[in-house]
Amino acid sequence: MNYGANFTGVTFFQAAAVAGAFNGTSIDAATKNVQLGNDAGDPTMPAGLTKFVEIPLLGFWIDLIDQAVGTLNRIRFQANDIRMDEIPSGNGIVWQCTAALMQQQINSLVAGVAATLQLNSPGGSIAFQTENSTNISISDFVKNWSLLLQLGVMHFRDNNGAGNGLIMDPVANDVASTGTLSTADPGAGSGSWLLGDVVVAASVLDGTQYLETKVNGVTRKIALIT
Repeated sequence: MNYGANFTGVTFFQAAAVAGAFNGTSIDAATKNVQLGNDAGDPTMPAGLTKFVEIPLLGFWIDLIDQAVGTLNRIRFQANDIRMDEIPSGNGIVWQCTAALMQQQINSLVAGVAATLQLNSPGGSIAFQTENSTNISISDFVKNWSLLLQLGVMHFRDNNGAGNGLIMDPVANDVASTGTLSTADPGAGSGSWLLGDVVVAASVLDGTQYLETKVNGVTRKIALIT
């Protein structure tokens, strides 16, 4: 807006008022520059959002970084995932969610060897957890099962605490079950694996053939009845 007259070829103008920063930005009190957000702890929160906003990445990514001596901590937002990692160690977490798959990938360096854990759950609930300093378990709370690793002992069980299950103990060189072992039955399908049963009936020994097995490492012969 022109408020002045033309004096020797010079026209005087009044500058239009400049709107202050808002909606995610504020004015730095010291430099008077526009800054992202506001000063930490400012109770007035001048950079508070005033409406819903979005930032189209258009194939690019946004990095939030904190660089220290020798390391770089980074949170990256990109088109197909969000990742939080440390450079150069490679330790980090990746989250990815699509219409068909939700995936969480954890990368870590254990004893100098790179290790990766992936949890894929398109239709169930799967959890990986360290129960304490000696126990690690993988559980599916929808299907109600879990695999427990306890000081090298593998325990397949239900999710009701210790529960029923199958225990494989490589330290004791033992396999145990809290229930009944079953196997394929040549006659009627699957059935219980039984050592045997007592039958009261007349019998005659078959002297031409026998069953051979081992008990405590010693070969034993079992007679057959005709």
